[in-house]
Amino acid sequence: MADTWARFVEKADPNGGGLPAWPAFAEDEAMVFDEQVALGGVERPAAMRLLADCPRPL
Repeated sequence: MADTWARFVEKADPNGGGLPAWPAFAEDEAMVFDEQVALGGVERPAAMRLLADCPRPL
C-alpha cells in the first residue's frame, strides 16, 4: 500500500513499477485491500457516487 501511495504522489498515477493495477474509479468495482490486493464489488455504490460527484478544491 505504501509503495502505491508513494508512486501516486511522485507520478500522479499509482500504476506501474510491478505493483497491482489500480484502475480509475468505476461505480461497480473498487480496490480491496485484504490478504491479496484485487478489484472487488462496491458495497455501497450510492455512497461512492456521492463522493465521486463532490467538488474538489483546486
